[in-house]
Amino acid sequence: MVLLVLDAYSKYPEVEIISSTAAGNAFPALERIFATHGIPEVLKTDDGPPFQGFPPQESNTLMAGS
Repeated sequence: MVLLVLDAYSKYPEVEIISSTAAGNAFPALERIFATHGIPEVLKTDDGPPFQGFPPQESNTLMAGS
């Protein structure tokens, strides 16, 4: 499976290969991308399985590492 993160302004893609779409696999991949490029001000998703069921503020807390 592939996790694709696309910068909305530059259209620059980042691709991570993940073994499943579970949040436990997607969030570490996002952390690696954000460690390289910084944490985005806005994160839009396709509402795929790793992002379903999280209120936006809880996802923000997960990404901030708090």
